[in-house]
Amino acid sequence: MKRRNVPLLVLFLKITSILVISVVLVGCKGSSELKDSLLGESLCSLPCWQEIMPGVTTSSEALQILQNSSLVANASIRSSNPLDDSGGANWKWRLGGSQLEARLWWRDGIIREVILPTSSISVDEIINRYGFPEKVIAIPIGIPENWEWGVTFYYSTKGFQVQINGLFGFNALLKSSATVSFITLFESSTVEERISFEGYHITDLNLQDWKGYGSIPDLYYIP
Repeated sequence: MKRRNVPLLVLFLKITSILVISVVLVGCKGSSELKDSLLGESLCSLPCWQEIMPGVTTSSEALQILQNSSLVANASIRSSNPLDDSGGANWKWRLGGSQLEARLWWRDGIIREVILPTSSISVDEIINRYGFPEKVIAIPIGIPENWEWGVTFYYSTKGFQVQINGLFGFNALLKSSATVSFITLFESSTVEERISFEGYHITDLNLQDWKGYGSIPDLYYIP
């Protein structure tokens, strides 16, 4: 009786293996497609994402693109004031993305900013694709015993900026392998205009030129 069940067990194991492999392959494909889109290597280049272009695309067009996108978990899309001139929308990735929500917002019915979380892109990949940042800001958060750095790369004339979080310790190193946390898209501007748009004055922030990889406080922080 047990011997008769062996072929069924083997068949079950084969089917299970095929299903597991299929799920892994689909997940890898989804992750790859998302990564290509966030690097601007599919459909359009940053600051355009999935044919959503800040300063050009209308709110209704953007919401329709999100609904049709294979990268977006459609059921997760939540929009506020979808029929008004000012509003926004949040969503989660369908496969292979950060668990944080992406979001966009519009004013006068036109998309003004798109914030895209990521967990699969390195700083080196951004620099290889778009060159060195125009300016860098490093901001310490917390106390020296529990320090965390937030580093922003401004590509303002290209219409986007890159945020790297989770760099712990006062003497933390900025490495080429560091993972990008967010890519924010907006209308092309100067660095000064972008910082003003964020609600700061240029003299309030410690703007630095790109100085390469290494110690964050030594290269990018002047208290």
